[in-house]
Order: sequence, then C-alpha cells, then structure tokens
Amino acid sequence: VFQFGIDWFDKFLDEEVADGSWNSTLQPPQEVEKNVAGYIWARLASPDSRIRWQMAHVVRGLVYFDQKIILDELVKFAQKENSIRPFIDQKFYFYELHALQWFRIALNRSIQDNVQCIAYYFEFLLEISLNSKHAMICEITKNIIIKLDQFNAISLDQETLSKVTKINVSQLNIGDSLTRPVTEKIERVYGG
Repeated sequence: VFQFGIDWFDKFLDEEVADGSWNSTLQPPQEVEKNVAGYIWARLASPDSRIRWQMAHVVRGLVYFDQKIILDELVKFAQKENSIRPFIDQKFYFYELHALQWFRIALNRSIQDNVQCIAYYFEFLLEISLNSKHAMICEITKNIIIKLDQFNAISLDQETLSKVTKINVSQLNIGDSLTRPVTEKIERVYGG
C-alpha cells in the first residue's frame, strides 16, 4: 500500500516541485551539531526580522552555555566551509549578509555572558573586520574586538589595535574644509 502511494505521487511530482529530484547536494550532514548549526545559519539569513532575532538569541544561548562545537560549525558556515544547500529552498534567495550581520550582532551581545567563548574566535573576527567590505559587519566586528581587548580577554599589539580602531573611520582630512567659506569651496569645485 505504501509503495502504491509513493508511485502514485511520483506522477505528480516533477522537477519544478520543491528542490526537484534528489541529489547529493541535498544530503544533510551526519553530525547533529552541524545540522543544528545549518538550521540556525539558514534562519539567521531569513528575510523575516523576527526569525533572525530569535536565532540571534539562540546564538547568545550557545555562547552562554559555551557550546563551541555548534559555534565552530556556525563559523564554518560564515567562512563558507559548510554547505547551506540542505537547509534552504533553492528557489529562494539566500540572504548571506543577513546571516553574517546577525551572527556578529549575537556575538557582540554575548560578550558580557561569556567573554572567553567569544575570545576563542578572535582570529576569525579579526580577519572579517579587516577584510570585509560591508560597513555594518565591519563595525560590529570592530566593536567585538575592542570589547575583548577592554575585558583583557585578548591582548592586541599596538599595530593591530591601530588597524582595528581605524575601521570605518575616514582617512581623509576634512578639518580644514569645515572652516573654509562656502564661496571658496564653490569656486574651487566649479573653477569660478
């Protein structure tokens, strides 16, 4: 009877239904922790802000309870070492920057809960803060690193501290442009 039901449904299911025919990219990982992390990562990228907010609290809980196995997997998703494909519908856009941003927001909010757990991910955070092109993600990550330094959870050398504090700060000297008269600025720009 079961096989009859499966065969009957096969007539109606074509490649356009859900993710289409089964393939190896849909195979979820064997490890439970990686599956939990995949579910969290997919929800951190949700277009619905309520779901992202809930998952940020899940991440805070993971930090609070020092669940580094799942947090390690979340970092791997952030670094694109883990495939998100088994956890999302392929027809919908995956908002990766949402996931990256909300993961950082959760880590930033979690510092007071378990600073040593966040400090464990310092190298990952530093690399993101110095190399990301997303201003908000860089700013949040910069704040995390500065807080880690203030809590003495990490020890930043002067060169690294200088690089981090200059993130999202203009390197242009705008001081004298504020004191010049407006007419001088107009003449300089338009040549007249």
